[in-house]
Amino acid sequence: MNTLFDPIHAGELHLANRIVMAPLTRNRAPGAIATPLMATYYAQRASAGLIITEATAISHQGQGYSDVPGIWSDAQVAAWRPVTEGVHAAGGKIVVQLWHVGRVSHVDLQPGGAAPVAPSAIAAKTKTVLIKDGVPRFVETSEPRALRAEELPGIVADYRHAARCAAAAGFDGVEVHASNGYLIDQFVRSSSNHRTDAYGGAIENRARLLLQIIAAVRAKVGAQFGVWLRLDAEELHTPGGISLDDAKAVARMAEAAGVDAVSVSASARITSGVVFTEAPLVHKPGGFMEWTASVRWVRLIAPPAFRRQAGVNSRSARRQGRASAWRRCPHAA
Repeated sequence: MNTLFDPIHAGELHLANRIVMAPLTRNRAPGAIATPLMATYYAQRASAGLIITEATAISHQGQGYSDVPGIWSDAQVAAWRPVTEGVHAAGGKIVVQLWHVGRVSHVDLQPGGAAPVAPSAIAAKTKTVLIKDGVPRFVETSEPRALRAEELPGIVADYRHAARCAAAAGFDGVEVHASNGYLIDQFVRSSSNHRTDAYGGAIENRARLLLQIIAAVRAKVGAQFGVWLRLDAEELHTPGGISLDDAKAVARMAEAAGVDAVSVSASARITSGVVFTEAPLVHKPGGFMEWTASVRWVRLIAPPAFRRQAGVNSRSARRQGRASAWRRCPHAA
């Protein structure tokens, strides 16, 4: 019987164990540049089988919070190299989470003070973080504008370029962030996507941008480089949010497009209007385990939030390796 501490392959990526450190936004990269402190932070955690970095913007337009890192310039690539080198020196593996926030941004964070972009001109009704004079504060996100169809190939190109930069920086792979209310998720959700063109309507259309991004990233980095996907299985208390049936359909299409694994997440909109990326207080215990089981044709992991829910501190869960919630593809080795 496999355990949490046994090795496993994710596509061509060999992991020493089945513990995956989930991404955590930290707002500690002034100027969108990784810092030496980040190299120390990640190297200290390299005993995990895999580290997924904090969400990292693919472009200036993709930024939605102050002091988050980016992965689109030569300076950013150079700043990330000590991070990846430190993790590798400690025997670990690390992938970078590629992020475009879409409408969850503020004009102060956008190039030229422009409006944030979205599939449709629908406000996020949430907050972001601005840091002024070293003091962080929550502010309402700005009104977005709808992306024109002719702009979408540019978004795909930004993801492709960011993946190339990730490879140049020494990462072992990338995770395409398609959950928690950010740009790709905004396209997948019917509540935030009111388009009438090829990117709106049926789930196959709403997932079109995601699939184009995955295909472009895979074509750019090749078969040996890890390509993962973070996907919401459900959006609790969110009318028009992604449903489990939608998530299963998207996971199928994403596997065909070239992803090696899917990290299952969830989000919930609480009365404060802030989107939470885990839902232990508003969903029954073990919910993440049910979702991972439902999407089991794709190699899959669940985020740390489900540990408390599923009781993975139990001896039997650790022995069975359930804390990774890894589901192999039927044809996977």
